[in-house]
Amino acid sequence: MGSRWQELRSGGCQRGVSVLELMLTLPVLIVLAYGSLIYGYVFFLNRSLNDAVQKATRLAAATGPVSSEMLPVQQARLRHVVERQLGWADDRQQHQRLSIRVNQTSTTCPTPVRSDRIKVEAAYALRKPSWLVPVLNLGISQIPPLPDTLNACASEPIRA
Repeated sequence: MGSRWQELRSGGCQRGVSVLELMLTLPVLIVLAYGSLIYGYVFFLNRSLNDAVQKATRLAAATGPVSSEMLPVQQARLRHVVERQLGWADDRQQHQRLSIRVNQTSTTCPTPVRSDRIKVEAAYALRKPSWLVPVLNLGISQIPPLPDTLNACASEPIRA
């Protein structure tokens, strides 16, 4: 009886507690690490998209005004510039997710369309399934909560 009492007093019954604590905290740590990685990727993608749109806008402004017949050609050219800037991303995913608009009014880009300026806007869809940004659906919400699209726009005066 005395040895059992000494074992309880010295903390000898604590053998499985560390494993239990690990099992309780590990899921929280994994979710935090996962969220940090995904948000880091999304912030990097957003910054890269903004830089690519600014470069495409400078290129479009340097070529001068474009007629409505040449607008699809210019959109294709600007799309190529943005895709080349985002070359580190998966090409197939990028082609499905990226949309480019030139001199169109939109609700996501507050810059008004004017005749002396060119406006380029890009939208990158995040809600489409991806192996790189998997989303965990928990029924009531998803982890991480991401926007539907990343939007970037830039406006530049036309240099003719």
